[in-house]
Amino acid sequence: SFYECQDLNKNCFVSNYKDSPGNFVDIPKNCSHYKKALIKNTKIQKTNDEVLLWLDGQVSMGIFVLRIKYQDIGGQTKTGIYNATFVEEILMPDDPILVDLIREDFQMAFIHGKLQAQYTDLQLNKVSYDLCLASCLQERAFDCETFSYCYDDSTCSLSSFVVDSPVPNSEVVRKTNCVIISRSHTNDYDKMDGTVFLGTPKASTHTTGPEKCAFYCDNSTAFTCRSFDFCSQDNTCNLFEEHSIDVPDKLNHSYADCVHYARNALVDFKKHEKQVLAGNRDRYVKDISVTQCAQVCEDEPDFGCNGFDYCTEPGSITCFLTSAHYSDAGIVITNSPTCDHYSREYYEGDDRDSHANRKKDPSKYIYGPGDMAGLACSMLVISIALTFAGVYAYNKHYKQ
Repeated sequence: SFYECQDLNKNCFVSNYKDSPGNFVDIPKNCSHYKKALIKNTKIQKTNDEVLLWLDGQVSMGIFVLRIKYQDIGGQTKTGIYNATFVEEILMPDDPILVDLIREDFQMAFIHGKLQAQYTDLQLNKVSYDLCLASCLQERAFDCETFSYCYDDSTCSLSSFVVDSPVPNSEVVRKTNCVIISRSHTNDYDKMDGTVFLGTPKASTHTTGPEKCAFYCDNSTAFTCRSFDFCSQDNTCNLFEEHSIDVPDKLNHSYADCVHYARNALVDFKKHEKQVLAGNRDRYVKDISVTQCAQVCEDEPDFGCNGFDYCTEPGSITCFLTSAHYSDAGIVITNSPTCDHYSREYYEGDDRDSHANRKKDPSKYIYGPGDMAGLACSMLVISIALTFAGVYAYNKHYKQ
């Protein structure tokens, strides 16, 4: 037992006895006496995991019943009896996870668990969920793909490991107050259920979910991956160089266990509503969607397409492609009630700044090394010719 006394420097007095055999100390303080519950008479509070398991069993056996009192239309008190039919875990609107998780590029990968310690690249202690997510986004030492956050002790574990969805139990430590959050790579793709691409895959692998398959497609270096199939029956992941928007006749819609994901090119562009680039249009395409317009821009072979104006007017839709970029010096931006401008911000692995710097000539000279070498050879030939001419003129002069 123990005594809790107010206004004392040491306000908790612990005893090995349930009822202390000694005499009470006469002190002018308000003290409360607490006795430890006897196990044989009082039930100990079970853990949340045990309670959830018990509830699941009660519902499965059909014996979990709620009795709710209410007043009928005549004002009489009655009891309504409701039998639970199934158990479902959902995030309530006031759940801190749902409140904080507002980014579309992250998803809930696992509830009531965290990744095993072997997958942790960096652990942060006593931080909020928001700071944990921000740390993952801003991490530069490694590519943060996943993080585990535990609300009971405010620990944040960042990881470069890409998880499948659902996360296999072999990679998880069960813990009630923890969640696993992963980047949503499929967010950049358009999903087509029951569909496969009939072309030959450039690469094939096995995953337990489409998220890791999308990660492989995003990070393919041997080729430009534009789409992939995931089939749950055998967990196959097939990556394709083709985009289904280009060859729709090669799509088969009769595979119930498979899903086709086509990369949405629009994610590489930034939208500027009701704006256009004045006088900078190199080509136009009629009556296509904004996603198709973005894909046409990226696939443009004749000039480097850096953006497009997408204009919708009554009876007409036009996609204007341009080699100019929204951020270029000297570009004139005007308002438009019927058009939106989309500036390209991603170039197959590079952001806009990296791509622009890569295109610049690093030399500040007009002539490159090859030009200078050619110029040196030309000067040598001219010098030899002038020498012979000088000797010839000298001999001719003195012989006269």
